[in-house]
Amino acid sequence: MIIFSALKEECSEFIRHYDLKRINCKGRFALYSGSGPDLVICGTGPINIAAAVGAILGNGREDQLLLYGTCGSKADIKPDLYHINKLYDMDSGRVFYPDLLIRSDIAEASIISGSRIITEEENFSGDGELYDMEAAFFYEAATFFSMQDKIHIFKCVTDQVNGKLSSREDFIKKADLNARRLFPYIDTLMELEKEEKKEYSDLKEDEIEERLKILLKMSLSMERDMKKIVRYCLLSGININKTTDRLINEGILPAKDRRSGKEIMEKYYRTLC
Repeated sequence: MIIFSALKEECSEFIRHYDLKRINCKGRFALYSGSGPDLVICGTGPINIAAAVGAILGNGREDQLLLYGTCGSKADIKPDLYHINKLYDMDSGRVFYPDLLIRSDIAEASIISGSRIITEEENFSGDGELYDMEAAFFYEAATFFSMQDKIHIFKCVTDQVNGKLSSREDFIKKADLNARRLFPYIDTLMELEKEEKKEYSDLKEDEIEERLKILLKMSLSMERDMKKIVRYCLLSGININKTTDRLINEGILPAKDRRSGKEIMEKYYRTLC
């Protein structure tokens, strides 16, 4: 499992609790590791977070990913820790909905992410309750390497737009307090990773993918998409083989050609996610 944070002041509690040690500097990014999760401190802003995700995940790692950090909020939002359920990229206008397969007692909220600092309520545009400079960009970058259900984003409110900014002492106090609230969630993710490795071997997953590759006459791009669908189904307890067997019995599979295979994948398999 890998935790990403923009600032060391935001994630020091993870370092203490899991006894993490700085092991290397991945370019500009500080990497901590130990017996618990790995931790990456990347710096603030969209470029830093996206570059850190690419640098760490580009070698093929398939970990649970968690972004934790601080943010601002609209004046009527309670300062608290929030599990992000909707992300709005203020720069591109794109909207994303993370898969929240693991529930907790932490409140949910939507967030706007932009490449600049905003200080006035009227500039708090878009569909969101919170504001930061990393969350949406982290999610966009992570989906290039990971399944959506493995991406988890939590933000704690330290400041409010048009409000007084927190002192450094208050900032760290709020970040530490809310980081401690995430220990049970992080422990659950690490246990999930262990169970996943035990229950679903690479061979089993590869066998399913190879079977579908033949039946659907898949192109390389279809293979990449199907790999994500298969992984999602395995993690979610969805019996994808049952769907395949049914389609064979109904004469829908095997596909006649690549074009019909793509249509079948879109109609019967993508809807499983």
